[in-house]
Amino acid sequence: MAGDSSDAVEARCGQQMNRWSAHSGQSVPSALHILWAKSDPKNDQTFHPLLCHLIDTAAVAGQLWTKVLREPCRHRVAAALGLTDQRAQLWTAFWAGSHDLGKACPVFQAMRPQAARSLQEIGFDFPVGSKARHGQVSCRVLQDLLCDPQIAPPVTSALARRLATTVGGHHGLFPQTIDVDRLASSTLGNSAWMAVRRQVLRLLAQAVGVVELPAANDPPENDHASLMFLAGLTAVADWIASNTDFFPAVGETWDPVSYPDQAADRAKDALETLGWVGWQPEASEPLSFAELFPRIAEPRPLQDLAAAQAATLDGPGLVLIEAPMGEGKTEAALFLADHWTHAAEQKGLYVALPTLATSNQMFQRVQTFLSGRYPSERINLHLLHGHAMLSDRYEAMRLAALYDDEPGAVAAAVVAESWFAQNKKQALLAPFGVGTIDQVLLAVLQTKHVFVRLFGLAGKTVILDEVHAYDTYMSTILERLLEWLAALGCSVILLSATLPATRRRRLLETFVGNPLNVTEAQYPRMTIVRDGAVQSLPIAIAEDRRMELNLEWTKGDDLPERLRIALADGGCAAVIHNTVNAAQETYLRLQKALGDCGIEVELFHARFPFGRRDQIEERVLHRYGKPGEASRPRAAVLVATQVIEQSLDLDFDLMVSDLAPVDLVLQRAGRLHRHRRTRPERLIRPRLWLLRPDENKDGIPDFGPSKYVYAQYILLRSQLALLDRSSIRLPDDLEPLVEAVYNPDSAVDVPPSWQEALQESLAAMRQQDRDHRHQADCLVLRSPTCEDDILQDFCGQLEEDNPETHHSLQAATRLTEPSVTLICLYQVLDQVCLDFEGNEPTDLDQPPSLPQAKRLLQNAVTLTHPACVKHFVAQSPPPAWQKSALLRFHRPVLLDAAGTACFGNYRLVVHSDLGVMIEKTHCGKDADELQPDR
Repeated sequence: MAGDSSDAVEARCGQQMNRWSAHSGQSVPSALHILWAKSDPKNDQTFHPLLCHLIDTAAVAGQLWTKVLREPCRHRVAAALGLTDQRAQLWTAFWAGSHDLGKACPVFQAMRPQAARSLQEIGFDFPVGSKARHGQVSCRVLQDLLCDPQIAPPVTSALARRLATTVGGHHGLFPQTIDVDRLASSTLGNSAWMAVRRQVLRLLAQAVGVVELPAANDPPENDHASLMFLAGLTAVADWIASNTDFFPAVGETWDPVSYPDQAADRAKDALETLGWVGWQPEASEPLSFAELFPRIAEPRPLQDLAAAQAATLDGPGLVLIEAPMGEGKTEAALFLADHWTHAAEQKGLYVALPTLATSNQMFQRVQTFLSGRYPSERINLHLLHGHAMLSDRYEAMRLAALYDDEPGAVAAAVVAESWFAQNKKQALLAPFGVGTIDQVLLAVLQTKHVFVRLFGLAGKTVILDEVHAYDTYMSTILERLLEWLAALGCSVILLSATLPATRRRRLLETFVGNPLNVTEAQYPRMTIVRDGAVQSLPIAIAEDRRMELNLEWTKGDDLPERLRIALADGGCAAVIHNTVNAAQETYLRLQKALGDCGIEVELFHARFPFGRRDQIEERVLHRYGKPGEASRPRAAVLVATQVIEQSLDLDFDLMVSDLAPVDLVLQRAGRLHRHRRTRPERLIRPRLWLLRPDENKDGIPDFGPSKYVYAQYILLRSQLALLDRSSIRLPDDLEPLVEAVYNPDSAVDVPPSWQEALQESLAAMRQQDRDHRHQADCLVLRSPTCEDDILQDFCGQLEEDNPETHHSLQAATRLTEPSVTLICLYQVLDQVCLDFEGNEPTDLDQPPSLPQAKRLLQNAVTLTHPACVKHFVAQSPPPAWQKSALLRFHRPVLLDAAGTACFGNYRLVVHSDLGVMIEKTHCGKDADELQPDR
């Protein structure tokens, strides 16, 4: 049987049912025609029989195994069970199919009165007061039945308990032993129920074809990845098998002999129609870098190194690339991911980025890449973040999947299959995805159906960009994610400008699972982990990519005049502040001071309504992007926050920045002279101006609101590292500067008056790091190789959608202040409108359609101002909005014609150029100064 093809296995399904019926001398018990699993949504008098649904689910699981999973994934699970791949397919299909056996119990069957009456007539009891979830009943009965040799070759009682819990959790939460053991005998029913459950499971075993197979071995007790994989496979198979478009309710009139073959055909049709099997690359010789990127005439040294090392990557591994901005890290990562796809049979990729803006930009790049890589194939690509539904590009790809014979704005070969677009869990099951890092971090937080996310990631290449940008809390979750990715056979590519040595080592050792001994190459470097071994290689930097920045300190009051002089002959400058409030204030000052000088001033930050922010982002990319793609202004200043700090391909002649952690200062400086172009004479050399903080009476810097954004200790060390410099050489100075700031043991000249402030801030930072690591540890899954019973430790109660859940119960991928999302609306006469001119009225009493909800979200803005959050969270969303998945946690704010609304002692102002401002209407300290929005 080990050599059986999947088609032969499927053909056997019908024969097994026929053999059982003929050899046993029995007809199918009448109860099997009464027991139901699904009701028909179109006709409540029709139902789908329990045995049919179990066979459906097993058929889908078998098809997923053979047609979707790549060989390394299959082999990893099979090896853990001591089985061949073909036998593991049958056993996993059988176990997945058994998931709903607990529906053969009084509590569930009583929900269809007609079924209950019919069952009572043939001896089934229905005790009064019985309560149980069918997943718990499945868990309870399978613990015994999977050990019964009269049903199928038995597994050990220990494995039976693990399998029963795994498939019993198909609704998102694993049944807990304490609850399962407390199930009353009346909940399970009398002997008739026990007998019919044995019959159902025996028929399923015969239909799937496991009766004559060797039993599975117990996987190691600390192999939790295989069980999570099986849980994900079971849940996904159940979702597909519950789709009545492919598995219609058959009622009582079904043929037990032919039904398994029908189920197999329907499973094939379902996977093909839903887009599961549209792209299945064969193992083949990978393309060269030049073939993948024909437009890159001269690859950068980093890209050449990636191409040279790819030949050594014949199995899952990790590559960490630390290099300055603009060295082609993204193309190198995509090349390596493509290599792993074809040489190591990985099953696609997910690119994780820090923000929505960077995700949107990368989504377009990956779409273009896949179009060129697979010009004649249908490729399933999805965008994953909170506002993905508002992306015109993503919407066009969804429509292309539905109407692929219609001309569209995107290549028809790269589409977003609609089944996967229903929610972010399902989107992660697609072979290709781009989105925020939050979507993969959720794969290791204790949320419902977390195993579906892990199943979706298994065997993929995961690219994590800007890993230097994550704080202790996010980094703790990221480390646990790396453990699970390694256990699931994923390859990982980490991209960063640079990392402190301790952080770099921690990431590498987390993936490998043990301490490493490595001699690190000089920066920039590529670190490769394969088969538990690590290699560090230097990356050459072309001379024309080396840069020396002119570094100057300046005061904020001098900025308008200095910019006027610097840009007198033209040029584009960026001013990056650490808070929105500071950016708004600077914008107003510069607009007033430079407006008559022919210097344009623009503002970009995160506190604009979403639609307006999207417009500004597109304009910024168009004006300050690549030569040939941009309509660059003659003289302009872009005032912004951290929204332009990472991943966006922007190019400025002059950079002005608040003091920030040194690695982020250098990241911002990476937007200087990014591309070759003609520049004004006085800006031929890249110039970085740092805004010098005010000092208190002891000469210690006062970082103002920035100290609520970044750790005071890191700001102090960053200022010390940069204070006496007049230039920065990139990439040569990048790593020494980072180590000077983040390594407390590094030698630095500290003024005597700073000593106490540094010691106190270091102690405070370490305590905060401990607190944040502890907070993250309380929310993540246990390690995939821990010795404890991870299924029983799993709570799954964290809320990932409702931002108003108590913070201790939120599946928070980032530590943020409490927030509220408002939909900005305008009161125009007696109408509520989406615009201040009154051209788009909306009715808050009517449930919005999907297009209407998406239009409302264009006016959405998320605020963290304490008074604002307190006021609006106390108000419930309109009842009509509570029925919308997109709007149920949003509140309307009604603005007057001037774009203002008052609440308490505050006034909220929405301005097209400034964004949202919150002003105090009475004297006193504005809380916004204490809790700055970023």
